[in-house]
Amino acid sequence: MMSNSKTPVPTISDLAILKTTADLAEQGQLPEAEALLHEQLAQDPADPVALLGLGQLAAHAGLVDDAHVILEAALMETRARWPDQGNAPLQAEIQRSIARTHDSTGQIYRGVSHWLDSLVCEDTPEAREALARARQVDDSNKTTLFKDIQAPAGLLEQAERVCGEELARQPDDAEASFQLGNVKLLQKKYDEALPLLERASQRLSERADVFYSLALTAMGLGQTEAARTALLRSHELAPSLDTCLELGMYYAARGEHAEAIDMLRLGAQDHPDGAALLAGLLSRERRYDEAIAVAQYICDKFPTSARCWVLLGRAHYTAGDPEQAMYALMFAIHLAPDDDDIHTDLGSLLSKLNAHTMAEVAYRRAMALNPENLWGYTSLIACLSQQQKYDQAHDIFDQAESKWPDNPELYLNVSVVECEQGDVEKAFSSVHHAIEQKLIELAELPPEQMFEEKKEQYMVVHDAHVALLAAHEALTRAGVPFFLIGGTLLGIIRDGDLLPFDKDMDFGLWSDVSREAIVGAFNDDPDFMVPDTMLDPNAWVSALHHKPTDIIIDMFFFHRDGDSCLEGFDRGAMKLRWRYRGFELKPLPFLGVEFLAPESPERFFEDIYGSEWRIPDPGFDAVVAGYCLTPESKDLCSFYGYERLFSALRSRRWAKTMSYAKQIRKWGPHPILDQVEAFIRERDLA
Repeated sequence: MMSNSKTPVPTISDLAILKTTADLAEQGQLPEAEALLHEQLAQDPADPVALLGLGQLAAHAGLVDDAHVILEAALMETRARWPDQGNAPLQAEIQRSIARTHDSTGQIYRGVSHWLDSLVCEDTPEAREALARARQVDDSNKTTLFKDIQAPAGLLEQAERVCGEELARQPDDAEASFQLGNVKLLQKKYDEALPLLERASQRLSERADVFYSLALTAMGLGQTEAARTALLRSHELAPSLDTCLELGMYYAARGEHAEAIDMLRLGAQDHPDGAALLAGLLSRERRYDEAIAVAQYICDKFPTSARCWVLLGRAHYTAGDPEQAMYALMFAIHLAPDDDDIHTDLGSLLSKLNAHTMAEVAYRRAMALNPENLWGYTSLIACLSQQQKYDQAHDIFDQAESKWPDNPELYLNVSVVECEQGDVEKAFSSVHHAIEQKLIELAELPPEQMFEEKKEQYMVVHDAHVALLAAHEALTRAGVPFFLIGGTLLGIIRDGDLLPFDKDMDFGLWSDVSREAIVGAFNDDPDFMVPDTMLDPNAWVSALHHKPTDIIIDMFFFHRDGDSCLEGFDRGAMKLRWRYRGFELKPLPFLGVEFLAPESPERFFEDIYGSEWRIPDPGFDAVVAGYCLTPESKDLCSFYGYERLFSALRSRRWAKTMSYAKQIRKWGPHPILDQVEAFIRERDLA
């Protein structure tokens, strides 16, 4: 979403359309009022003013749940567009509207919270009157948080003083403890808020808002289990969008996807953020049809929301349907032509489809719309490199570096450009600097966030069986000889099945096989996607994508060279080669059919994995440390190691990071490796 903090936030006079639609609603002309707002949304599908109006109309019609969702979307959009000018009339009006919906359902304390937020944004008599009514509703007259507030300036400090004075007079005042705890929470003084809110939760044990504040405080302190307990209690007392989302994110972060999915389905899927998280989890679990259904549901609920259509596009692409993904993203751009993030999303999809020229156009459009779009710059650098437009890639890097000096992602991307150009010295200098800057970023994280590792995505063995048999059938039918190699063969020979920690499968073919025959084998099979590189006679490797399972099958072309044979690949001007002792092929039965494999798989494994190939090592990377890599491959193998170390570091996969540091040392020591290992050991992360 484009952020433009230089554009003034709408003033009350700019919100005249709200009075017009409110008047129409009072006259019973709801369709006319709604049509007026949709006219405005046609110009700007995420217009927060129009969303505010729709939310108010929904509340007027008694559709409180819909009103909450729409008003929260308006609030998020306002904060995204004007992050530096949030305390303004528009946000105040949205907060007041949310407060009214809570008041209308008897949730007085939730309403009070939003009335307070509206006062922070803009001091209005209406908000003060509502707070006065809130004090009267409280029979014991304990809601002292809002007493004697005179102006928004210093509101929290005044609230802290008033509540502190109340607690000094009546130490057992649970309401005052709760309100003071809330003030401390807003000030991010979590250690001071915690005892206050714990005390309040003991006396106000039926108040969902007390436990919700307690949960947020525990999160701030990194006490995830305490946060979960408080969230569950809040959800039990008063299920809400907030608790569904928070619990869904909690379970997702812990890798408990089934629990996260169940929680999000309880209501959070009705909100764009909840739907995005839910669809992402379903896709991660390879439940693609369900992910698409969730994305389609939220699009049907908010048909003019470009964000929702982007979500649908991502769901379709993950499910292996780029055509539908493209349609959804193009429709999102139709709804929000000036949203730079959507153009960047489109560029990313086009890059994955190897449509690099079109991707370049999308990225440049994103940068023109928002010169502060870092993702656009980094993506464009990679896109230009893929087209071998190295000079242009360096120009974009220079522009980006002036805006974001020492950004690790930028230096990583430019290191790839330098690698493909064959400028080894600069490539290593840039990737080392990227790692160094990433360590600086990580050092600033709170300790509890150091362990938020992202689990690696491995292929599902059952799905791999399906893809393997489908590829075998197509290639055998076309008369194309291929054989099993790499981790695919290793799992079958050593473990009796495919490796559970593998990410793709590996096929070998002799270099003289007909490329046209390979492509022809899959011409009439919609389940496979075959890239153009398959027809390049100079390419040493290509790939198949089995869309139903999302499994990638790498196809390596082996070149006979005297008594040995070579496989590998090129990366621009740099080359990587493995040299094996020559071999012939023999049949290998697996899954009820016959494959081909090297006649002595044990010797084949010794060549690449070493003499201890029988001992499983999930961290071993044949690209970085394969035993039969040629000496000429040193620079590219070492670079790949640093690049993959950076990726593991970014994902906080500490054991994987240490494994890469160890494997890179095969090609020589470097101080950055010592620095990485010291960082992990000093924090006891591995």
